[in-house]
Amino acid sequence: MIVAISGPPGSGKTTVAERFARAHGYEMISAGALFRERAKDYGMSLVKFGRYAEAHPDVDRALDEEIVQRVRKSAGTGKDVVVDGRLQPWLLEKHRVPCLKVLIDASLDRLGVCNRLNLLLAHRDVAFLGDLLAFLAERGFDVRGTERVGAGAARLDVRLGHEWANDAARIKTVTVDVVDSLEEAVRLANEETSGLAAGIVTEDRDAAERFLDGYRGTAAFWHAPTRFTDGFELTGAPETGINVDWTPGPRGPVTYRDLWLRQYRIIGDGTQRR
Repeated sequence: MIVAISGPPGSGKTTVAERFARAHGYEMISAGALFRERAKDYGMSLVKFGRYAEAHPDVDRALDEEIVQRVRKSAGTGKDVVVDGRLQPWLLEKHRVPCLKVLIDASLDRLGVCNRLNLLLAHRDVAFLGDLLAFLAERGFDVRGTERVGAGAARLDVRLGHEWANDAARIKTVTVDVVDSLEEAVRLANEETSGLAAGIVTEDRDAAERFLDGYRGTAAFWHAPTRFTDGFELTGAPETGINVDWTPGPRGPVTYRDLWLRQYRIIGDGTQRR
């Protein structure tokens, strides 16, 4: 049997495919994994390879043909296959490869944990801000922006760093603001947020390093999701809680190894004064 799983970015299709393959003994063929392999072969980052593929349609065609060939080869030997990719169900249908199509339209991630987007800061010169706001709205988010964002978002009615994860009635909300410089973004991340995690998306290595050096929070990310702010991911130990207090002690994910209480015992004879 062939199962083809599709869904928008962040919907959890890869996670579902991996778990399904493990649970039922299926071979997994991932379009995303194959794309990453080819980017490595070309010696490019994923972003650069994506742009290259846009300008060279033969790259995508070659990837599509390889996926179809892999599926046919595995199915031809009697193996059950699960295919992961946004367009794979329709690709297989186009090549007359029968499959069960599964469309995932909801994320498996909980909104109230470390991998959620709470505050999005975009540089004033970013050309695709409107498209990004439209994408968030299409996904069902209540997008709230400052005056600098303009008419692309409803007006923000709480403080800039408001934690939507703690607002049960408005948990699926994202705050958006526009900044004039990297320094302003770092300042807002340090002063207006919980200090748990922040990330930057940029092809400018110098800008990324300045952000990583300037952010004072627990975990700083460059081209990586903040979901890795997790006790097990960072330390290999089960997470028992999250500490975002500025007082001394372990900040961020707290594991059982952090749960130590220090006690000083002073025993005298009743006459000591110092």
